[in-house]
Amino acid sequence: MNAVQDVTETAKRRLAFQKAFSQEHGGWRKKSLIADAKFETAANKEFKKQERRLSKTDSLGDQEGFAPAMSPDALPEDFAAFNLLVTLKEGAISLTKVIRCFENGKVFITHVESRKSLASVHQYQLFLQVVCSHDVFLNVCAEAKQSPLITELKLLEEKEPEKKDVWFPKHISDLDRCTHLITRFEPDLDYTHPGFADKNYRLRRKEIADIAFGYKYGQSIPRVQYTEEENNTWAHVYRNLKNLFPTHACQEHIEVFNLLEKEGGFCEEKIPQLEDVSEFIKRKTGFQLRPVAGLLSARDFLASLAFRTFQCTQYVRHGAKPDHSPEPDCIHELLGHVPMLADPKFAQFAQELGLATLGVSDEEIEKFATLSSDCADRTVRSGPTVLGCSRPTENLKTASAGRQSSRSLIPPSPQCKNTRMMTSSPFSLWLTRSMR
Repeated sequence: MNAVQDVTETAKRRLAFQKAFSQEHGGWRKKSLIADAKFETAANKEFKKQERRLSKTDSLGDQEGFAPAMSPDALPEDFAAFNLLVTLKEGAISLTKVIRCFENGKVFITHVESRKSLASVHQYQLFLQVVCSHDVFLNVCAEAKQSPLITELKLLEEKEPEKKDVWFPKHISDLDRCTHLITRFEPDLDYTHPGFADKNYRLRRKEIADIAFGYKYGQSIPRVQYTEEENNTWAHVYRNLKNLFPTHACQEHIEVFNLLEKEGGFCEEKIPQLEDVSEFIKRKTGFQLRPVAGLLSARDFLASLAFRTFQCTQYVRHGAKPDHSPEPDCIHELLGHVPMLADPKFAQFAQELGLATLGVSDEEIEKFATLSSDCADRTVRSGPTVLGCSRPTENLKTASAGRQSSRSLIPPSPQCKNTRMMTSSPFSLWLTRSMR
């Protein structure tokens, strides 16, 4: 299996694991954004543990919990890093046997070096860094000193364990590895999803998701042959929202939407193809679209924005409830997000937001999720709440991707006396004077 296939298969295994993990732990429903981020972090850590257990190369022995040359993703607070100098007896040259003295103690060995002893050319010394609790360390050392292979064991230093570097994309092609999906509103998990009892809909979703799993940077976005039912759902939403945009959408959204009808392939009769829309916004702001199989993790979604790439679904919401989707779908992406991404000021803001998240810790990503619950990221990601205020009439206009693509979430009147207002959405609307 080549590297590309391996990444794709890992992404599919991760998605299957997260669905099972979600069911086991009560699912994603009715959680706050920061709770979602914490739940996502926990699911990813458990998946990594499972992958290590399934790998045959993670350990020299059969002891679970031993991981040579690898720092654990999350260490308990009482863990420390211990640097040891181990002097072997003359003639003892088996590195594997010596390391097993520590393996039996179930510690993390994060560094190994060997050299000839400075005292005798017939002896060897090992420099080891082990990570474990103090109690485990004392037990391991006591057992190691009883080994016939070891003459001396000296503690050189005790310190805080080094944190594992967080991987992040450094080139736009690295987005091929940004495939961490979350299962918050998957139709086969959420009984309130309109497609929960529709087997044919779930199979169709999987068919379209597999297209995104197979996509790699540099390829043209595969075209989806949408069914008559899917195009009818698009037409229903398109027709109703187009009538509401002049009175409810911010000016930036309206201007770009009109251009999309002239140049970007937008029309009521059929769903636009992502490749055509991507070419349009690339000409306007340098942003481009990339197909994704579902709701992407906050880290991967924001990292994509840093490269002026918007991860976009291709499947369509269930036709039984066309006026609102509980999750991102192509109608949400195309009618809600795309117009704002073709606005130069907003595109710059979105990229800067993405750049700020590259390489940050899981805890900091959770803070970005908290930030997004009150301001900008909700506009570019979650169906948000930022509003623009047009002068001189003071009528409120929405820049929310969620509201621009969901008739049921748009207030019946753009008039509002307060700086905060509620609709059928659980989110509040926050007022800003301008998108500029």
